[in-house]
Amino acid sequence: MTAAKAGRVRTERIEGRCKSRKEVREQVKAAKLAEAGKWTLQKLWEEYEANKGDSKSINTDKGRFEKYIAPAFGNKEPQDIIRLDADRLRVSLSKKLKPQTVKHIFGLLKRIVHFGAARQLCQSLNFEIEPVKVDNQKTEDLNPEQLKKLLEAIDKSTDIEAANIMRLASSGKVDLYTLQKLLTHKSPVMTQRYAHLRDEALRNASTLAGQIIEQAVSDKEQDSTTANAS
Repeated sequence: MTAAKAGRVRTERIEGRCKSRKEVREQVKAAKLAEAGKWTLQKLWEEYEANKGDSKSINTDKGRFEKYIAPAFGNKEPQDIIRLDADRLRVSLSKKLKPQTVKHIFGLLKRIVHFGAARQLCQSLNFEIEPVKVDNQKTEDLNPEQLKKLLEAIDKSTDIEAANIMRLASSGKVDLYTLQKLLTHKSPVMTQRYAHLRDEALRNASTLAGQIIEQAVSDKEQDSTTANAS
């Protein structure tokens, strides 16, 4: 450092425009202490994990946190997370994971933050996380052989109304809501049993269903003709 520059620095320090080396060191130290004192999601998770001990679910939670939550929010304090951040994460996860898995991930996020807030380690989120909708209803399809047996059972059925409704369902021209009203079911879950006969709204495959039913009827008639001939 030249004499002129040293004199200039000395003057700035005297006038308070330039910090001394000691002041700079103290400022850096204070910043590090402040950073260490932050209860980020990563730090909250470590405390949460230690508190849970050897619970059965902790390993599953650990995998979800490390793989999905930490990359997005690990270095953030809860109050620094905004709704847009959560929405973006949910959209990103929904593209590659099942809704139930996404629901579990956001459930874990809420539990970690609640754990910290309850112990006055951090503030709560500044917004409510929207619940992830999960549809657990499943529709099972009949294979051609099962469908053939169903048609045979319909022909033998003495319950004309039920048989007609099943034929109506298999026509592909009536939605499940209408079937629910015809069957006087209080819950659509009961009507869902007929979804394998008519699922056009969900599968957009009424043409294929018609072909399968037509083939099943044809096979049944052929079997009947063969039996009569023998």
